[in-house]
Parts: sequence; C-alpha cells; structure tokens
Amino acid sequence: MKIYEDRSNLFSIGVGAMIITAERKLLLVRKKSKKTWSFPGGTLSIDDDLVKALNRELKEEIGLDSSFFEVRGILGIRHRFNPKHGNNIFVIFLLDCNNPVLKVNIIDKEEIAETHLFLFEDVIENIEIDSIVKETFKKYLSKKQDILSEIKSELKPNDSSFYKLFL
Repeated sequence: MKIYEDRSNLFSIGVGAMIITAERKLLLVRKKSKKTWSFPGGTLSIDDDLVKALNRELKEEIGLDSSFFEVRGILGIRHRFNPKHGNNIFVIFLLDCNNPVLKVNIIDKEEIAETHLFLFEDVIENIEIDSIVKETFKKYLSKKQDILSEIKSELKPNDSSFYKLFL
C-alpha cells in the first residue's frame, strides 16, 4: 500500500515576499523548476510560524536576513488545489527594503536560477512574470492595500498552541 498514492488529501502552507525597494523596484526570483518569475519564498517547516518561515526562506534562498527589510503585513493569500499536489495555502507578505543597497546573493543554487529587480512599469506587461505576482502587484499599486498586520497582543490559548493574529 502506498501511503500517498492519492495526494489530494495533502495540505501545505507556503510564504512569499513582495519586496519593494526604495527605488520602486520589485525583487523576483526564477526557480529552476519554473519558467516564470515569482515571489521568493517557500514552505513552512513543522515548527515554523509564518514570519519565521518567511525569514528562513529569504535567508536560505537569496541571502537576505530580516535586517534588510520591514514586514508590513500580509498583502494576499492564494489557495490552490491540485489532485497531484493536494491543497496549498500561500501567504504573500509585503516587505519594504530598509537597505538602500539591496545585495541579493543566490544561496540555494539548486532551487533558484536567478533574481532580478523589476522596474514597476515593467511588471504588468512582462509575459514571464507569474500571474499571481501580477495580480498581487496590481493590488499594491491600487493603494487599496488593506494589509493584514500582526496584532501584538497576548493571545492566550487553552493548550500548548501558539497563535498569531493578523487583522
């Protein structure tokens, strides 16, 4: 018996970063497994929370640590169901780059093929940029951002769980 023969019942959570520089550029990555440009990010590990996973993925993939950016909040959430891969929730964070000189160094050369800083005016019309990126970017440009920000309060669960609330 194969445990995961039917993968439609699997579930994963991923995080991605829309990183905006002071020069009004958008940082994207091209993964070796894809033909399109997308947000840097990845999948949560079993002991991650969302922001911890985001920080870890940015460090592992492109060498950015949290001192380079400010997490402004959650800009969007994408749900995908695919019978081959199951359900996936992808949380898209909006990050402002704190450093005027953004130096990106591909650390995970097995996963990331290249990085690029796109001028704002080139993002929407570029056919090589993923449609999720384009739609999220349109929301960013519309100024109707309704960003979900982490609420810094003591949430007291009744068990050993931890909670982070984004409103």
